[in-house]
Amino acid sequence: MEIGKKHLHINGITWHCLSIFYARENFAVLINAISNFCETNKNELKHWSMYFSREQGERINLVFISENQNSEKLVSIIEEYFERFLKEKPSENPNSIPYGNILWMDFPNNSFVWNVFYIPDFLLESPELREFAQTTSSLIANLYDEKNSFKVNVESISTFLMVKLKKKKNIPLPDVADPELAKALQSYWEYEEEDLLVEWMQYTDNIALPFIIGYHLGLSFRFENEFSKNPLGVKQDSDG
Repeated sequence: MEIGKKHLHINGITWHCLSIFYARENFAVLINAISNFCETNKNELKHWSMYFSREQGERINLVFISENQNSEKLVSIIEEYFERFLKEKPSENPNSIPYGNILWMDFPNNSFVWNVFYIPDFLLESPELREFAQTTSSLIANLYDEKNSFKVNVESISTFLMVKLKKKKNIPLPDVADPELAKALQSYWEYEEEDLLVEWMQYTDNIALPFIIGYHLGLSFRFENEFSKNPLGVKQDSDG
């Protein structure tokens, strides 16, 4: 991996991988900025998707695909937009480790770095999974509630999406003893699907979808099994 590389040419596609280091408890602000950027520049983007992570700092990893002929222009637009955003709306991370003090140190909070993560394999696999990843990212952005903590958001969004995936596949909800939890799961099941959710629910045949949902949210690779055992207790990987 060549840290700082802004253009990756793989399988005839031009990829751009950007990590934005930002305190998790302020993710709602960053997610809103990402959504606004992607909507404003949708004609420049063939694909975008986002992934929560804690590796070397609290961050959101962004994957963009551009047309070859406009890749330089897109990189300039990205850098200008997020430099301005981080200057105008910095986050405060009381848990950050002083940059440079330890081996494998965190990157500094309120910064962005190119190419410090690998493109997820499922994005390389097929256009359909790239479409699913982009739709999942848009859906997470829509569902993310600024009034809730990062932990509550991840738990509620992951549970909601898994319930909807089970509904589409006609898989019954897991049995739970807690009546309040059972009520919450049933309310997710019965929640009326709007356009973006309807689009998202069309991707039901690939067995990797629960893993991909978990990957977006920085959850353990055991996410699907953990959901079945404890629907509101999904775990995050220590470096997820």
